[in-house]
Amino acid sequence: MTDTPPAGWYADPEDPSQQRYWDGTAWTEHRVPATQHAQPAQPAQPAQPSYAPTYEAGYAGQQWHQGTETSGGAIAALVLGILSIVACFGPITGIPAMIVGRRASRDIEASGGRLEGAGLATGGFVTGLIGTLIGILVVLGFIALFAFARSTGGTY
Repeated sequence: MTDTPPAGWYADPEDPSQQRYWDGTAWTEHRVPATQHAQPAQPAQPAQPSYAPTYEAGYAGQQWHQGTETSGGAIAALVLGILSIVACFGPITGIPAMIVGRRASRDIEASGGRLEGAGLATGGFVTGLIGTLIGILVVLGFIALFAFARSTGGTY
């Protein structure tokens, strides 16, 4: 269970001269001057919650998003890596899985905790590597088989 503050008016993290309403899960767009109380019947709330809600710096629609998000690159790397093994695409999707997985790992490290999914990125890199190696071994096996058949006078 997460330790979130109760709904109420708190100091606006963007503008200390105002109060902003925290609905218990996210900041709303309701703001009032810090000296005004929008709901006087409400019991007194601390000026700042003991748990400072976190949110991303960007907008999506009209709501702030709290916490972290999973890296899309990490998800793509894992999907490409799995395809390289399961669908027998080998290097066709394995090499891009390794590239995207490595890039996603760097982005996650550089995000300062805003992005998550390091395990997915690593999984995508590893499955892409395995799929690529399997694909190369299959191609080399076919080449060896055709070379052996040709040297023994067999037809193919």
